Formats: sequence, structure tokens, C-alpha cells
Amino acid sequence: MAIPGNLDDSLESFASNPDLGSLKFCVERNEARRHRAYFDSENIPTVGIGFNLKRRDARDKIEAFGLDYDQVCNQQLELTDEQIDSLLVADLATAIDDASDLFTNFDDLNTARQIILVDMAFNLGKNRLSGFRKMIAAVAAEDWNEAANQMMDSRWYRQVKSRGERNVEVMRTGELVTDYLPVGISSAIV
Repeated sequence: MAIPGNLDDSLESFASNPDLGSLKFCVERNEARRHRAYFDSENIPTVGIGFNLKRRDARDKIEAFGLDYDQVCNQQLELTDEQIDSLLVADLATAIDDASDLFTNFDDLNTARQIILVDMAFNLGKNRLSGFRKMIAAVAAEDWNEAANQMMDSRWYRQVKSRGERNVEVMRTGELVTDYLPVGISSAIV
């Protein structure tokens, strides 16, 4: 199994596919789960698992839960786990599409490397990730050391610290590092 393209953004899809479960675990490990709004490393109000409250569709998505957007932003309301998962799964479906668009051989990559590319698309967004031209070329050439080196030669890597170190290791080896493995899952995800 691998990360499927053109994924619907239902929680059931993630629950029924162990590779999607590993992706969800990896991104949550990197972003953390926050029920109440906080300011991220770029001083952007954020909630849930890396959900940017200043993005264009944030108000609509929060209000679709029947919540007052301003109260969520002002840390007066918390999101439930179900609401957090709903936002995450929709954003992961977008990140999968973005990674598939940017990396022409995405479907041919092993699952561990797909997870890393989707994690980067989730974290950076398609526009910023598209700027990693040398890394994209290295992935296309399946030059994993060069892809990892290009990841390290970036502002992103310096900013995300241990996330970057973990992602670089997975890119080099093609195997998920221990921190990215849910309990009971072996490193056999490749």
C-alpha cells in the first residue's frame, strides 16, 4: 500500500489505510495537537494540528463547526479532537495532491519518502515547496543523498530543527525513523 492520490478528505479513508495513518501520525508528531489557539514559530495564530487561522478559508472552516471564529482565535474556545481531525484530514488531502503535482514520480516512491514529501507540502504549502527546485530534481533522479542535502540547505531546515533532521534521515534511508512510527508499527514501512 502507499499514499493514494486523489484522496477524499474523509476520516474513514485515513482509518482504513495504515499508510495514511502513518502519515497522520507523522504530521501530528511534527505539529503537535492543540485544542486552543496558539502562535506558531512565525507568530501566526494556529489551532489543531498546524491549522493556520489567518488563511483565506479559516473563518469558513471554523464557523462550519458552529464555532465563533473570533473566539477561537482569541483562545476563548477549544476545538474537539473530532474537529481537529476533520481539519487535518482535509489539509492532508491537499498536501498529498500538492506533493503529487510537484514530484512527477510521487506514485513510484516508497511510502516513507512519500510521507516526508507530504509532510513538507503540509508544512510549507505548495508554493513554497515548489521553490525547492534542486531537491525536486534530485527526487526525480532518485538521488536520495542529494535530495537530503538540498533539504538541509534551506531556511526551512534551520527553522524546523528536529523535524528537518528526521525528514532528512528518512529521505536518505527510505525508512521511517522511530519517532515517526506509531506504537506497534515496525520500521517495515518503506
